[in-house]
Amino acid sequence: MRRLRTLALVTVASLALSACASVAQSAPPHRSHKDLALTLALGSRRVVAGDPIAGVVTVTNNTTATIPIEACPDEWLSVGVSSRRVPYEPLGGGPFCVASFGLRPGRNVFRVTLSTTYTTCSMNPAITSEDSPRCLSPMRMPSLPAGRYHTRIVIEGVNGTWSWPAPLTVTLTTPR
Repeated sequence: MRRLRTLALVTVASLALSACASVAQSAPPHRSHKDLALTLALGSRRVVAGDPIAGVVTVTNNTTATIPIEACPDEWLSVGVSSRRVPYEPLGGGPFCVASFGLRPGRNVFRVTLSTTYTTCSMNPAITSEDSPRCLSPMRMPSLPAGRYHTRIVIEGVNGTWSWPAPLTVTLTTPR
């Protein structure tokens, strides 16, 4: 499970089940003989820093059985953006979630929203850091710096062999 927990794909934000506009740009599917194949499509790959990015993750279960997920339903799949300066570390939930769902054979589609803001911030200016800058206001996260990022996908609680798409490049522009 540990190897599935941290994946070398790039992104910042966490899973949000939300409506997704047209999804035009995606990594090409990676063909293999793995149990599970994953693709990521984004509505846009160039956005203003602070604006969310709508996306769709498709997990294809190439087996004939449902593969159980041992994680919270809203937390087993996280997608975000990261760079060398700003890593993506999804916020995990508590260890007390009992799940009773799985990935059925064939295609399983999940709508996601990638955040282009920091996942943590500090209200105390004396304890800010590069990973946790000062909050803009209570409950309002600062935007990530403008620049090039890569998508990152994190999967929790799913056993099996995976086929991963190449990371997508996302450009964040300066807010006006």
